Amino acid sequence: MAINIKEAARTNMRGLMQRFDDELKEFALTTSAHGVRYIFHGKRIFVKVFFFLFWTFAVIFCITRSAISVNKYLQQKTSTRYEMLPASQDAIMKFPTITICNYNKVRKSFLEDKPALKQLWLHIIKFDSDELRDVNWEGRFKKYRHFTVGQILKEGEMLNDTLMRCTQGHLRYCSDTDMGERYFVRDIDMVSGSCFRINPKGNLRGKSGEYGVLSIHLLADSDEYFNDIHPGWLIATHEHQRYGSSIDSGGKISPGFVYSMNINTMIVKNHMKHCKTSVDKISGYGRYDQSTCLLDCRDKHLNDTCGCLIALPPHNVHGYRECSLEEVASCAVGAYRNYVINFSDVRKPQIPCNCDVVACNYTLFKSVISVTPISYAQAELRLSKERPKPHFRRFANYSVEKYLQNVAQIEVYFGSSSITDIEEVIAYDFDNLLGDIGGVMGLFLGASIITVIESFTLLVNMIVKSVYIQLRKATKGPRLRDLWKNEVAPPVAVPLKSESSNSDTCSELEKVESQTSSFDCSNYMPATTSTKTNNTGDISPVLEFDHEPQITTMSRKISEV
Repeated sequence: MAINIKEAARTNMRGLMQRFDDELKEFALTTSAHGVRYIFHGKRIFVKVFFFLFWTFAVIFCITRSAISVNKYLQQKTSTRYEMLPASQDAIMKFPTITICNYNKVRKSFLEDKPALKQLWLHIIKFDSDELRDVNWEGRFKKYRHFTVGQILKEGEMLNDTLMRCTQGHLRYCSDTDMGERYFVRDIDMVSGSCFRINPKGNLRGKSGEYGVLSIHLLADSDEYFNDIHPGWLIATHEHQRYGSSIDSGGKISPGFVYSMNINTMIVKNHMKHCKTSVDKISGYGRYDQSTCLLDCRDKHLNDTCGCLIALPPHNVHGYRECSLEEVASCAVGAYRNYVINFSDVRKPQIPCNCDVVACNYTLFKSVISVTPISYAQAELRLSKERPKPHFRRFANYSVEKYLQNVAQIEVYFGSSSITDIEEVIAYDFDNLLGDIGGVMGLFLGASIITVIESFTLLVNMIVKSVYIQLRKATKGPRLRDLWKNEVAPPVAVPLKSESSNSDTCSELEKVESQTSSFDCSNYMPATTSTKTNNTGDISPVLEFDHEPQITTMSRKISEV
């Protein structure tokens, strides 16, 4: 009988679809999702249609909302949380490091007997690149061509008695506090001048209000100023791991006033994935933040342009070289001037610094400054008390008017013992993503993570079964157990001959048996051929075996296969 291939393929497809339909119906009865069973087992057709349409809409809506949530999560937007951490009045507070830079970078008396160096210096501090470019280094400037700005700052710095007095709580001198013997250091020689830091190691502690006020008396020494420089200082409060040149918290102060600086401590914590710590990026200006990054970027730009820097950073971690005065005049001053102009001009392209990444954790000391003038009577009283002291002997001939023109007082204190905790967190984190997706799935589908696993298991099971069936059909011939169960017709017919020998019959059976397993002819007994008449009168050949046990043995072997 001829085999119809197309009909067989259609039959196989119908069988496969029937299996899938049975799987889906069973899944609808056992799944944890709600409403699926009504699609397959609803009693009315309109019930099946309604639940099918609703489920289709719900699945599309859930997929859309989940995609929006995932996109929102990948954007990594942040939010800021403010919290006031209260403390008692007796709470011990950590004092900031205070950097003080004199407006006058070099003493006037140091340059008076060096007219050529004085002329160069006045052009350098004004960044007058046009005048410096015309300097003849073979004339009277020749002996200064190898000088450096750092060398001039060290030799001509303002004297140490610029810091007249430092006390805490109006009783203890700074040298007697927790700051130790070196309660201030002069270790910064930069473009901004020679500066010194009070509380350089961050050891000083205090209390809020008058109990822990840090009082600093400064002497400008206006006689050492050039005529076009107004006496005064630049002051900044910051962490001890950083330097005053990179600080935006502070201000400018002038003689004749009392400056009260109310310090508010802010602890900033960033939990963003792309924030940087001081370990992630080495900076020449202390602990990493965006301002130190900009200064490092400036130094790198100047070094790339001129091969050197006007003044080295506090930590020369990159191994920069300090420019000689000849290099400063020919290149560095012009490059620095152009950098500042380009950086501050919003109409010009910015130099790429890659400083958009914030620091992970740092402390800010924000200050609110109030100013009170020193009255004439106060100045006269203070002057009478200061004259006999050793540190004031050089200024013993000061009048009250000159005292007001040179002395300033700074009082640094904590107005409140509370600390502002600022935490920068990811506004939409993984917990929010999981909650939104789970909420939408639970509200519209009644589904959970178990439902997802069930659906995945069903899909894998259906794919595996489909592939397995196709592979079975691609093999050569059916298995014997399928023949035994009459699931398919045997593809090979053994011819029955009345004169066939045992070997011929065995070879034919081996053709069938060899498709799946081995067959032992020793257990097969020779058969004889006889005929019988069926109901229609036709004569059919019949195999008759000599012994019944051999048939039983062969059938047992086939069933085991």
